Amino acid sequence: MTCTTELPARSPESAPRSPVIREVAARRHRAEARRTHLSLGDSRTARDLTFAGLTLLALLWLLPAGWWLLTAFKSEQDALPLWISTAS
Repeated sequence: MTCTTELPARSPESAPRSPVIREVAARRHRAEARRTHLSLGDSRTARDLTFAGLTLLALLWLLPAGWWLLTAFKSEQDALPLWISTAS
């Protein structure tokens, strides 16, 4: 014999609610329905500026990794930039 503690499923509409609670739930449902995807709106300028900013952040993030790859197999002397002098 198995014992389950599951309650029968009830839809939110079948639950007894006051009109105020029903209105709040309906507003929340409509707001969630509108938020189906991320959007910057219809402004082309906003999209272009966002793209430019994200591109700049990606380049700044990848710069150290590029430097690491470029200098990984060089000797220490060859890897240093020309403006840094180790010779005294």
